[in-house]
Amino acid sequence: MEKITVIVPVYNVASFLERALKSITCQTYTNLQILLIDDGSTDESGKICDDWVKKDSRIQCVHQENAGVSVARNHGLDLAVGEYIMFIDADDWVEPEMIESLHELILKHQAGVSACRYVESHQTEFLSRDEKKDGQVTIAEGQVEAGIQLLLPWSVYCKLYRADLLHNIRLKKYKIAEDLLFNTDIICEGKLDKVVFIDIPYYHYFIRDDSAIRQEYQKKYIDGVKVEENCYDRLIQISPRFGDINIVGCSVSMLFERIAELSHAERKKIQEDFRWCKKNAKEYKKALLNVSDRHRKISGVLKVYVPDLYLWTLIIRKRKNKWAEKTN
Repeated sequence: MEKITVIVPVYNVASFLERALKSITCQTYTNLQILLIDDGSTDESGKICDDWVKKDSRIQCVHQENAGVSVARNHGLDLAVGEYIMFIDADDWVEPEMIESLHELILKHQAGVSACRYVESHQTEFLSRDEKKDGQVTIAEGQVEAGIQLLLPWSVYCKLYRADLLHNIRLKKYKIAEDLLFNTDIICEGKLDKVVFIDIPYYHYFIRDDSAIRQEYQKKYIDGVKVEENCYDRLIQISPRFGDINIVGCSVSMLFERIAELSHAERKKIQEDFRWCKKNAKEYKKALLNVSDRHRKISGVLKVYVPDLYLWTLIIRKRKNKWAEKTN
């Protein structure tokens, strides 16, 4: 039985860590190296990690000064001994057969990466037997097809990587979009030739109040746009088909969405950022408009040619949604 390394970056997740570790240690695939990288937690997370080391001989814990999730994951990669590597976030949880299923897929199809669907969850709820039956399997071969499949979604969780693909790859220290850059590096390395995906949501992504997708506007979102544009520029050199993943469209949309959530007074304070956003949309006009999806194309046209109108429509929509929530 091949060893699989599971890397879990840990930072101030004492309320959720037990659930994550139970779901990992109860996997039907048992030959695991479980690396807990405590990234300078200031709550009880570090103690919980140490307690679990005593409970399960497969678990190792490393305590480091706070340096961010990318550094924590890289620390795990440096310590990994498994033939395959998986990343799981410490506030998420996984189905008991996730690792076994992904391992079987990677062996059966001789793939570099296997992946499953993830589901956003607000509370602990595992799938029923029916929900885990007969998931459609997609096999993507060749650098372009496999690369596109790897980026759908472009996160590092819900994937099992063959370890030799990651020998020269490490996560860059960004606050956002570091997963996309990591997977882009794998594609551009040129060694990935097959990805297999199963349409079963084995991975539960927990939505916290302070989750990235719930956070209000921050300067880091501009950095995210720059990272995602860098990935787009590199991938488009391999094939124009990578344009349909809408990498730039997603990042610019998120920036507009976050700005639309601000009050009028707050928007006035970041006018310089919005001017950059509008200028940037024009510079990446081709990326925003050359997509096959009709709705994405319309959204791109608005961002490029009438960005103020596009922002206004987002503001109105958000006001209506808030009003609807209050009246319901």
